[in-house]
Amino acid sequence: MGLAIYVFSLVPEMWMKLLAALLLGIFTGIINVLQTSLIQIITPLPLMGRVASFLNTLSSAALPLGALIGGALALRFALSEVLFFSGLITALCGLIMFLVKDIRQFEIPSEEIGRVTPTPVTEDIS
Repeated sequence: MGLAIYVFSLVPEMWMKLLAALLLGIFTGIINVLQTSLIQIITPLPLMGRVASFLNTLSSAALPLGALIGGALALRFALSEVLFFSGLITALCGLIMFLVKDIRQFEIPSEEIGRVTPTPVTEDIS
């Protein structure tokens, strides 16, 4: 994601910016699925609704805060500089997360595999 933001900040042509935005969208989708799956794996089932609600609220609150910070920075610095540093920070965060072994090699405990299974129907409903 950081590299896509960085490319977006550097390229002059609109079609290149659109390609960088497409890459950003693809990477965002991949990261969202992986993050949600990891959270669902490590959260106990009775707390799943609370955790999901809290994360949804936190994410919704972060959107206007990010727009406020980005807007304030864009007033003070050139937009390409703001995007460059945003891409750099995002890439560094991804690199740090990649280097943390507990995140990179997350293992699902054996008792958690298949903890939510559908109840088989044993009655004849015909």
